[in-house]
Amino acid sequence: MKKQIVANGVHNYTPPEEYIPHADVVGALYREFRRRGLAISTYFSKPDWHSPYYWAPQFGTAPTRNVNYDISEHPELWEQYVQFVHQQIRELCTNYGQIDVLWLDGGWVRPDNLGQDIRLGQIVEEMRSKTQPQMIVCERTCGGEYENFITPEKTVPDTALNVPWETCTTVGDKFSFHYTDHFKSGHQLVHLLLDVVSKGGNLALNLAPQPDGLLPAPAVRSLRDLGAWLKLFGDGIYNTHTCAPYFEDKVFYTRKENQIFVFYLYGETPHLPAKLPLHLDENIVSVRCMRTGEAVAFRRNDDNLTLHLENIPTGGAFYAEGFVLQTAP
Repeated sequence: MKKQIVANGVHNYTPPEEYIPHADVVGALYREFRRRGLAISTYFSKPDWHSPYYWAPQFGTAPTRNVNYDISEHPELWEQYVQFVHQQIRELCTNYGQIDVLWLDGGWVRPDNLGQDIRLGQIVEEMRSKTQPQMIVCERTCGGEYENFITPEKTVPDTALNVPWETCTTVGDKFSFHYTDHFKSGHQLVHLLLDVVSKGGNLALNLAPQPDGLLPAPAVRSLRDLGAWLKLFGDGIYNTHTCAPYFEDKVFYTRKENQIFVFYLYGETPHLPAKLPLHLDENIVSVRCMRTGEAVAFRRNDDNLTLHLENIPTGGAFYAEGFVLQTAP
């Protein structure tokens, strides 16, 4: 119970002296990430529509999502906004230990659009020289030296890319919470992940909380289903890179050192072909089913490697099957 003090007829409340756990939401979240061994990507929106220095109330309703005044006519107001942004980034990069990525949204805030120059390089280099020397920056959709990887939004490229990239998409249809949203199933999330990873990308999934702060139960179920699949097949996902031919029909490829991972997509009912031809020009010495641990018979024929799958049981299989192919040293 907070102490109540009455002075001059006004009720004042002194805050409790004891520390309130998790009052700093960012700190609580980052501590939990580190406890789980997860890297930290810090989201920051370059435009702030609640800031009186960006959407200044004296200039009325903003006609677009851009700044609502002429920066050239009010440079002092824009400078206040730049300092506001720098201080927020400084706080995020100083108060919470190591962060791995500074992920910047709002690509329309850039010098060549209405002069919206927040002098990003200045604050990024300050932080890299002081608290975050290892920090990757993603100034998405802007190009230049601070877009360290590209971020196709709610799409997956048609082909494998040879630059760092990440699909940022939603578990449902929306980025914000909607009561009527439809969430992707675990089946859909696994297939999406394989599509992304086989092309050399990272998958960032957005899930907005409900008004009560909880995550929507149907979406959580889908994420847990994705996690259950990753417990079996994650070795072929994490820390891998592309492997030609990347993908074909229902087959997706990844690679790690002297191992090639091959994933076969299931429909609603798991079913494997008796023989699965793979277009791999590699010296394969052994094949194993990742789910069962059993050795898989194979045969090379010209430029194809054919896996013989007639003896692989599909009981307990779900979403996609994974095989690890050992190459010769």
